[in-house]
Amino acid sequence: MALTILSKPDSPNVCNTNLIYSISSSNVPQYQFRYIADLYESGSSIRLARFKYPQNNSGTCNIDLSRPIADYMETDYNWAITGSVPGGAYTGYSIYSSSLTAKRFTIEFGEEYGTSYSSSVTTFTGSVNCQQSILNGNIQYPSPSNFDGNTGQITLATSSFQFNFLPYYWDNFPIYDLSPIVSYSDGTLSNNPNMLNAPATSKYYKEQNIFGGAYTLSTMRNVYDNTGSIGWYVAQPIGHTDLGTETYYSEFFPTGSFIFTRYVRVYNDDNNMIGGTSNTYVSSTTDLYSQSLLSIPVGMEQMGGMRAGTTPLSASISSSAQWSWYESSV
Repeated sequence: MALTILSKPDSPNVCNTNLIYSISSSNVPQYQFRYIADLYESGSSIRLARFKYPQNNSGTCNIDLSRPIADYMETDYNWAITGSVPGGAYTGYSIYSSSLTAKRFTIEFGEEYGTSYSSSVTTFTGSVNCQQSILNGNIQYPSPSNFDGNTGQITLATSSFQFNFLPYYWDNFPIYDLSPIVSYSDGTLSNNPNMLNAPATSKYYKEQNIFGGAYTLSTMRNVYDNTGSIGWYVAQPIGHTDLGTETYYSEFFPTGSFIFTRYVRVYNDDNNMIGGTSNTYVSSTTDLYSQSLLSIPVGMEQMGGMRAGTTPLSASISSSAQWSWYESSV
């Protein structure tokens, strides 16, 4: 028995597109032959669904699992999450992890056939399998597929079939990644133009050569340290009682302790950080699923409980503190 996966969708991907798996088998000439696809949520032994398909004229089979996978995806309406839990410096847990709209599936492929046209069939399952990470979403096209750190030129994806995850890829140390688009993208799953500020994904960015050299850590810092003259950052007005979230995609297989930390820095009218660097408001979480979306509250009211040492952020966003703007980072 030799069953082979010829091709599979990119991972991660989205459920509202075609998720086509192509498979072949050397047992196609057998009587009553059919391919089998079993769908599981990764880590679970409970089979969600089983599908059986005949071979095509080439003896292979093309299986689109987007619809059944979409049936097991949900939407998490978590816009009003808050980080108001009191405590010490690392408090608030204002990074909310959810596996409702981001899941990882295992697809096991097998086959069944008999010894004649009228015989009973024998089922062979789990011959080969693959993992598929899925977001409950759609493909936005066109999207950037690459970014040239030397010239500032954006290359758009040539196809809307596969979800291009690179512009949304979160990497704490992007300089070590081989794809420049990772470093020059925002990484947030948002259509809000005010949250898309990096050169590769900004709605306001115009191609220009402002890097002064090759793609290096120093030239990357040159981009972010000179945003005043470059001019693609656009601030979004927000009030003390406004709610908002920013969402990142996280995929990892836990083999130890993982901590995601976010920072909030508040500035006055002179663009000076209020209280200096000691007033960087920090919160962190280890409450993560192996496949999840990280939702971060960005509304002032939601973040009021975050602390720098023992000082809550709310103390620096009162009317007397004369705050002008703030930034949030992960």
